[in-house]
Amino acid sequence: MEALFSDYEDIRKSGLFDAEYYLATYPDVIEVEELSEAPGPWSLRRKMGQAEIDLDRRILERSGRQPMFLVMLPVADDEESLRKAGATIASLCVQAYPNWRLVIVMPGADRKSRPVRDRLLAGVEGLNDRAEMLRDLTPRTLAGIAPSAGVPADDVFFTVLAAGDELGVDAFLEMAIASAMHGAADFFYSDERCRNPASGAVEAFFKPQWSPDLMLSSNYVGRLWCARADLIGVIADPGEILLGHGEYDLVLRCTEAAKAIRHVAAVLCERVDDPQEPPEHRAEHPGEQSKQALERALARRGVAGEIGDGPVPGTYRLKRVLAKPGLVSIIIPTCAAQGVIEKCIDTLRRVTAYRDYEIICIENIPPNDRKKWRSWLRGNADRVISTREAFNWARFNNLAAVQAKGEYLLFLNDDVEIADPEWLEMLLAEAQRPEVGVVGPRLLYPDRRVQHAGMFLAAIGQARHAFRYAAEDDPGYFGLALTQRNVIAVTGACLLTRRETFDEIGGFDETQTIVNNDLDYCLRAWQNGFFNVYTPHATLVHHEAISRAALEDDYDALVFNTKWRDLFLAGDPFFNPHLSKNQDDFSIDHEPTRLLVTGRPMLPRDEIRRILVVKLDHIGDCIIAFPAVRRLKQHFPNARISVLTSHASRPVWSLEPSVEAAIEFDFFHAISGLGELERTEEDWRELHERLSALHFDLAIDLRKHTETRPVLQHTNARYLAGFDFRNQFPWLDIALEWTGDQVYARKRQHNADDLVNLVDAVDAACDSDRTVIVTRPSGGSPALAALQQKTPSTGPLVCVHPTVGNDARQWPLEYFAAVIDRLVDQDGARVVLIGAPGDEEAADAILAQVRRPDRVSSLVGKLPLAELPALLSGVSLFLGNNSGPKHIAAGLGVPTVGVHSGTEDVREWGPVGPNAIAVAREVVCAPCYLAHAADCRRGLACLRQLEPAQVYDACKRLLLTAAPVAAAPRPGTGKPPRPARAGGRASKRPAATVAQARTP
Repeated sequence: MEALFSDYEDIRKSGLFDAEYYLATYPDVIEVEELSEAPGPWSLRRKMGQAEIDLDRRILERSGRQPMFLVMLPVADDEESLRKAGATIASLCVQAYPNWRLVIVMPGADRKSRPVRDRLLAGVEGLNDRAEMLRDLTPRTLAGIAPSAGVPADDVFFTVLAAGDELGVDAFLEMAIASAMHGAADFFYSDERCRNPASGAVEAFFKPQWSPDLMLSSNYVGRLWCARADLIGVIADPGEILLGHGEYDLVLRCTEAAKAIRHVAAVLCERVDDPQEPPEHRAEHPGEQSKQALERALARRGVAGEIGDGPVPGTYRLKRVLAKPGLVSIIIPTCAAQGVIEKCIDTLRRVTAYRDYEIICIENIPPNDRKKWRSWLRGNADRVISTREAFNWARFNNLAAVQAKGEYLLFLNDDVEIADPEWLEMLLAEAQRPEVGVVGPRLLYPDRRVQHAGMFLAAIGQARHAFRYAAEDDPGYFGLALTQRNVIAVTGACLLTRRETFDEIGGFDETQTIVNNDLDYCLRAWQNGFFNVYTPHATLVHHEAISRAALEDDYDALVFNTKWRDLFLAGDPFFNPHLSKNQDDFSIDHEPTRLLVTGRPMLPRDEIRRILVVKLDHIGDCIIAFPAVRRLKQHFPNARISVLTSHASRPVWSLEPSVEAAIEFDFFHAISGLGELERTEEDWRELHERLSALHFDLAIDLRKHTETRPVLQHTNARYLAGFDFRNQFPWLDIALEWTGDQVYARKRQHNADDLVNLVDAVDAACDSDRTVIVTRPSGGSPALAALQQKTPSTGPLVCVHPTVGNDARQWPLEYFAAVIDRLVDQDGARVVLIGAPGDEEAADAILAQVRRPDRVSSLVGKLPLAELPALLSGVSLFLGNNSGPKHIAAGLGVPTVGVHSGTEDVREWGPVGPNAIAVAREVVCAPCYLAHAADCRRGLACLRQLEPAQVYDACKRLLLTAAPVAAAPRPGTGKPPRPARAGGRASKRPAATVAQARTP
């Protein structure tokens, strides 16, 4: 460890402060924690700070939404199912959002419900009033529950859990806020932790936004999902037994009829199917039941096709009947390089089973090869178009499309080899659907590795090929490589679209000469309301880059990036924001962006009723801890204090009246010089069970040395407190740093005082006084009054501080502009920029980039600091870098979003106020404490990779705390702002698919 700390200053100055450096330099020091164990978006939240809970509840209160969640929990009549149901109910009972009811559904409930009910609800205070047991649940029964709870019918959400499911403590709170933010939506679903069918491991499943093709390939919605109760009434008869045909069937029907579907990008549930579980505890023939659910869905929607098993367990293949066959114009640009066009056309004609096609080649063959290959093309293609223009993929394809006669246009590279007879029919079966814009197949390299399995958006102007270089039979992340699904784009190497769609969209953009022309076309299809489809059920071989290997990846970056900036910054709807954009394999992003509430209170004082003091030391150490225990009692006078102590020390605790019970556990030898006892896994399991049964709210370890700290994790207490040492125990909820025992360094105070300080830190964590600025601004703000006169009076007023004194904390100005655009377009906001004299250039840069400069005013360099608090007091939201105005806004209680870099720890410098959120990307090199951006070897990844979408989400969340205001009309329409894109125009889709398309 000495080497690590002695080199710290050199590392800090170099800026090379990341995981890769440490792993290479100090392999024996760094231990990398598994993602499933480390805290992060990939793990289930089992704790929330009280300040965050209070803020979210306040958001709901101000929004006027307090939905009730009605949970259906089917339970079998056997010991194992009852045990699992008890664990699920326990996770319900710790929900941060209290407005929920439980219906336990059990066959024969009328006959034996009382003893089973009493067992399941035993020991849980208040659960009897919100739980009932029924033999079955129907829409009629469901409709009768809401009025009895005093909740409007349109504010009741229904969901299903299985025995053994565990909810995150934030599950219903996140769902409630999602319903407030997206009031038109009536079906929500979240990410989850579940068994990956591809690997068999329990992992975080980060899902796309609504993907109807993926839904017909697997029940990817999974858990947690919530449907508005009146939606259940629409899709089911009043007396129908819900889940009578299984959960997949119910979800398919809900999503068919839903007005809008929203994905909540947070892991809210963990479900673990035990492969060793006896068959009688599992659903009977789940695969057959799922197939039947899909077959019923096809019948309802009038879709002709058959359902078969997919290549990955739990997935299915819908093979549609080609009801609208037609002539396919296969358009192939070629320069006949290395003769690959010969193999392309030869295999196309020889292998392809579907025969109604024409081959159109547009060639710009070099002079030395012109005679030979022109002659060959005329003898093998149906039509040849010659051009001497420089190669422009988009223009060449447009020229050929003009002469094409087909109802379908298939754009094909000349280095593609046909190996699957059914490939074209499979693509046509998807392209015939009126809601589909573009279809693309799976492409393999000649060595059978994946070249293309759909595309996703990465950095601005770039898209990546999903699962590139994976093995042909590698199912990929949760089987997605081998599962048909919706994607934002497919490659132009093989792209099928209907002629009418091509003409409506306007063909390919010829300013994109070599690359991004296919991406641009797919994005326009999406923008115009179509879904794009990747299907692995058509596979071709792609000899990539043989024909045009010498060409640069040329495209008009300015045109392309300007056109699609908003979509890139908002995020690919089919690529979860918690996945890494820098990898092709859907790896989880190990540097997540987090929303943090950094102020107090951390603990709810009134809920700390059972406290466990861990003091496993010898007699003298226990006596020294007495003052700290008495202080603990003073802070929590109504709490019962127990102590976990050794057999030898137990008698001394009778001397301390604040301790009501002593629990024995020997950790050290009775003779101090002999050190720790060896304990078995069985010993720890027995301790965990013993302490869990006592339901402690707080466990505090009153020992500074670190040996006993892990014992806290066996207490199963809701909150844990103790001393930390060099961040060894990041799971502590309240911690004071212990500096260690340094040779020849004398201590500054008594050990008893240190223990009292830890107890006082626990008390401070319960402090509910969140007022930072006591003196409120007197009088109004002249600047605000002038602003109100010259800007539209409708819509929330948002104050943006886009600059900061330290360039290592400067979020990119174009990102601020992107967030401003969304606030204006989607929330009808008015925006005022503030800043110090000298920041005018930054303000001008933002004004030059925003789409509605008429909705943005600048007071940069014009507003005295003395007047700033009065101005801030009149705004609905503040957004800014980690700088002084952020702290003033938060301290005034203004809804505040602070954007933080990795130069400092956000937990130390986040905004403090009752309505404040910090947004930060948790990069491995933070906190680096660099003073200048130029010193950062990663190009300020903490800020450049902190995307506007997450910051906007935080802003939209906090805007719910603002007083309701009328939204400003869209320019020239007199209509309110356009809502977040809902998947496209309903007019492009048949009635059965309109609802599926309405959410991104």
